[in-house]
Amino acid sequence: MNRLSQVNRRHPAALVFSLSALFALLAAGCGPETPANPRELLLAPGDFHGQSVSVLSVSEEESLDGPSALVELQGPGFRVLQSLVMF
Repeated sequence: MNRLSQVNRRHPAALVFSLSALFALLAAGCGPETPANPRELLLAPGDFHGQSVSVLSVSEEESLDGPSALVELQGPGFRVLQSLVMF
């Protein structure tokens, strides 16, 4: 018998509590009460430390499929186009 199964047999309540707590955290983070705002999740100039990055465009759209957002950033030697769709 390995050590993990011995721990589970000695403390089944602790295992049940841990799994219940994990499920509760996941359910709270994924519930419909959480407003989905994709713009908050997009890249921003502050995400590129030590580089001069500017926002060229930002757009948001709400459709039947869910909210979406698009940002275009430009820095020295690169351009990033990021889109995000929430389902």
